[in-house]
Amino acid sequence: MQIRIKINEIKSKKAAKKIVKATKKSEKKANKIKNKKLTKKHSTKKTNKSSKKIAKKQNKPSNKNKQNKKQTTKTLKQKKRHALITKIKNKKTSKKQNPKTNNKVKVLDDKVFKIKNLNFYYENGSKQALYDINLELTRNKVTALIGPSGCGKSTLLRTLNRMNDLTEGTKINGEVLFNDQNIYENNKNVITLRTKVGMVFQKANPFPMSIYDNIAYGPRNQGIKNKKVLNQIVEDSLKKAALWEEVSTHLYSSALGLSGGQQQRLCIARALALKPEVLLMDEPTSALDPIASAKIEELINQLKKEYTIIIVTHSMQQAARVSHQTAFFLNGKLIEFNETKKLFSRPDSKQTEEYITGRFG
Repeated sequence: MQIRIKINEIKSKKAAKKIVKATKKSEKKANKIKNKKLTKKHSTKKTNKSSKKIAKKQNKPSNKNKQNKKQTTKTLKQKKRHALITKIKNKKTSKKQNPKTNNKVKVLDDKVFKIKNLNFYYENGSKQALYDINLELTRNKVTALIGPSGCGKSTLLRTLNRMNDLTEGTKINGEVLFNDQNIYENNKNVITLRTKVGMVFQKANPFPMSIYDNIAYGPRNQGIKNKKVLNQIVEDSLKKAALWEEVSTHLYSSALGLSGGQQQRLCIARALALKPEVLLMDEPTSALDPIASAKIEELINQLKKEYTIIIVTHSMQQAARVSHQTAFFLNGKLIEFNETKKLFSRPDSKQTEEYITGRFG
């Protein structure tokens, strides 16, 4: 009996050991399965993260792509700028071109006046003053018109800004071109012509008003009302006429109180206030003493740097001092037109030689 009991105990112990082993095996299997699942999840997370990173890297532009984009934007900007520049250039050229003919506007040459086959008459055509005058006057030069009294030099001067229109019974044939446009065409505005071609007469003719108002009169008529602008015009004009230092302290006193030479310079300043291209002078020093005449001549030498000046003078010495070119008239005809130095030293015409040497006139 005891032996059987021992045998049973041994059997039960073995069975218990087997059960323990089986449970341990099952636990190991379960742990393995869990570990496999965890590793799978972890690996999927890693793969997802890495794929996201790769996608981000792919979506992110590389440095080369950035540089290419910058270059393309630069080229686009350059193309736009180039297009704008070409548009502006085309607009400028289209402005220069005539819209009807599509030809470029003709550039002015150095001849400010071109006189062609000019004949001029007084007393409704019964008295002829000029005969077939053909003359070209150079821009930004001083041209002197000389000749004896009644030769037609002052008449010619007045045709250049149509001052002869104010004389009754005058008649004109031929052409007078100012900047290549005929000033005697019916549609020409005489007022604008006279602002561009100013006139200084033989005798000073200041207006019966203050020095300031004499100069400001023309600009006011042109619509300039600003006091500062008018002040500047008055000052600049008087300085150009070499009169500012003499009258700056009494600008609002009467112009009639000035001396003869000062009045003539005031009239020159009044003409300059309108900013003309050409200044016509009809014997501007004939009524002045030698000192005042010398000041006018000095003034002409200064003004010829900016303006075209055409002067009528009886003084051949004055013509020789101030002019670049000289035209000699006799009995309404143009006898000779030449460079001043040549005309007074080696004239082409015998009549010119006789006049400048004092044999007549």
